[in-house]
Amino acid sequence: MVGIFLACPRNSVYTVSTCGFKWQKVERRKTGVPAINPPVELMFLGEYRHSMDDKGRLTVPARYRQLLEDGGYITEGIDPILIVLQKDTFERLGTAITQLSFTDPEVREFGRLFFSRAERIEADGSGRILVPQFLRERHGLSGEVVMVGAGSHFELWSLADWAKQSEKLDKVQNTADYFAKLNLFMNQSG
Repeated sequence: MVGIFLACPRNSVYTVSTCGFKWQKVERRKTGVPAINPPVELMFLGEYRHSMDDKGRLTVPARYRQLLEDGGYITEGIDPILIVLQKDTFERLGTAITQLSFTDPEVREFGRLFFSRAERIEADGSGRILVPQFLRERHGLSGEVVMVGAGSHFELWSLADWAKQSEKLDKVQNTADYFAKLNLFMNQSG
């Protein structure tokens, strides 16, 4: 591996880049603290179609795999779909749920739904995740599956269910109503 070094003020030495088989992070050599925040897109975006094999293995798009490097979780979403969450997102949600009042029957019921149908996932060497059989059966997933980016997570849809959902999304009035209801304006500055 070859390193390129740059002397900076105050006798700090930074590793500007290291290259070999794979580019490495830019970091301060003395502390190991990242010197530059790498421009990483931290959202699941887009729509992809991949075939799931008989064992429930599903190839995850490369851009999604990058966000699941630390693994993730698959569980049922609020809609009749499966969702895949990054490990830290799932853990934050899990912590939030467990901090709610255990005496509330709705909280207990939602906790059962969220946790009982969740499974830890990791991509194999071929970039595939294993969708548990009980979740595949509950959601009619086999053959071709649609993976839809939803920002903080991605969703798994059967072709038939995604066709119905997509039809609803394609209606211009629905889209305008969504933006108005959520108060989203494209020309607003932060």
